[in-house]
Amino acid sequence: MYEIRRLNDALCVDLQWQDQDFSQDFLLISDLHIDSPHANRKLIKALCDEAAERHAGILINGDLFDAMQGKHDGRSARSELRDEQRRDDYINYLIDDAAEFFKPYIDRLVYLGLGNHETAILHHNDVHLMTLLADKLELTTGKRPHVGGYGGWIFFRTSRKYGNDTTTGNRRTYKMFAYHGSGGANTTTKQNRRAILYPDADIVWTGHTHKAKDEPEQRYRVTDGGREYIDSQYHIVSGTFKAEHRADYTGWADLREHKPPFYGGWWLQFSPKRSKYLQIDLRKAA
Repeated sequence: MYEIRRLNDALCVDLQWQDQDFSQDFLLISDLHIDSPHANRKLIKALCDEAAERHAGILINGDLFDAMQGKHDGRSARSELRDEQRRDDYINYLIDDAAEFFKPYIDRLVYLGLGNHETAILHHNDVHLMTLLADKLELTTGKRPHVGGYGGWIFFRTSRKYGNDTTTGNRRTYKMFAYHGSGGANTTTKQNRRAILYPDADIVWTGHTHKAKDEPEQRYRVTDGGREYIDSQYHIVSGTFKAEHRADYTGWADLREHKPPFYGGWWLQFSPKRSKYLQIDLRKAA
C-alpha cells in the first residue's frame, strides 16, 4: 500500500515494500469529459473498478469535466446536454453527478488536476470545479482527494522494510511532473521542450491532445565522481474518454482533420523485478 502527504511543493506518495513479489499500481487518466453525452462512462467505470480491485491509486490529470453547456458559454449547444442536465443549476448538477460517480473510489482517489475545461470555468465563472468536487466528496465520505493545479510535482518515494522492525533501506524517489497540456498535437517539439523545462523529472505526464504516447528520452549524465551513465526520462501522454467523431464528419475533431483518439490511460506499476530497488513499468489502460 501507499501513504499520501505533502512535501513542500510536491505531493508525495510513500511506498514501502518488503518482498520480491511486491507490486503497486497507479491508474493515470485524463480528459474524461465525464459529463459529456459522448463520454464513455462505462470505460471510465471499468478502469476505476479494476483500480479498486488491484488496490491501485487513481490520478486524474485534468479535464475530468467537459462543462461547456452553461448559459453564457460561447461553446454551448443544447444538443450536447444529457437530458438530466437541462436544468437551471447546471454547474451544481455537474458536481453532484461527478461526486456520486467517484464516491465508490474515494479510497483510491489520489490526485485531481486541472485541465483547460476546468480553468475556463474558473476564469469565466469564478468557480473552481475540482475544489467543489473535493468538498462534496469530503462531505459525503469524510475523505478528501488532493486537488492539484494545471501542473505540479508528484513524488513516489520508495523504501524497503527489513524484518518486523522499522528499519528501511534501498530508498529511491521517482519524480513525476504532471501537466495537463497545451496547444496542438505536435508532441515531439513539446517533448523536447519539457525535457529542458523539467530536467529533474523521471516521468513527464501530460494529456490534452487525446492521444497516447510512451517514449523515453535517453540522457547522458555524469556523477560527481566523473562517471558517465545513461538514464531515461519517460514522457507519457494519456488519451481521452470522449468521442468527438460524428458519422457525417461534423464533429469538432473531424472539422480539424484530427486523427482518431486513443481511449484510455496508463497503468504505472512499481515492482522490484529482482532488483534491490522498485522499478517502473508502464502499460496502456484501455
